[in-house]
Parts: sequence; structure tokens; C-alpha cells
Amino acid sequence: MVGIEVAAAGLGAGLLAVRRRTALIPVWIALVVGLHLVPVAALLRYPLLYVVAALVTLVALAAVPLARSRSVAISAVAGLATGTVLLATALISIGSALLWP
Repeated sequence: MVGIEVAAAGLGAGLLAVRRRTALIPVWIALVVGLHLVPVAALLRYPLLYVVAALVTLVALAAVPLARSRSVAISAVAGLATGTVLLATALISIGSALLWP
């Protein structure tokens, strides 16, 4: 599963680079990560990952219009929002593991 994600992310990023659309690479990576978390959630039987998958996918879909409406870099929106979701998830997961072993 991770191999497919890496291949999809790399191929998409390569195509965007060839087409000189490098600003969209972070959005593509976020989209791939978000979508790949759906089967990972099922495989691990960890429902929180479905929420994370939805949020990261939503970030990817909203990053371009939001960045353009605010006149900021697309990578800033995609990176900050995706990073925030993933960090919050890590903290929730660690907290859950410590409180309910």
C-alpha cells in the first residue's frame, strides 16, 4: 500500500514538474496521502484515520482556491493545514495510547 502511495505521489509530482505546475505538487501529495489513509484506516481498524483521511483530502481540494483568495502560496496553505491535521492526530493517538493502553 505504501509503495502504491509513493509511486502515485512521485509520478504525479513528476508530471506536474514537467508541465511546470510545481506549485501544485504539495496539493497533489496531500491528496495522495489523504486518499491512501482510507484503506490504511480499514487495515488498522483505527476509525480516527477515516477522519484524518477526510480532513487531509479536504485540505488538498481547498488549498488552491483558499490560497488564491488570500494571495498566499499554495504550499503554505496545503503544508500548514495538512501538518496541523497530522500533528493533532499524532497527539491524540499518543494521548489515547497513554490513557487507555
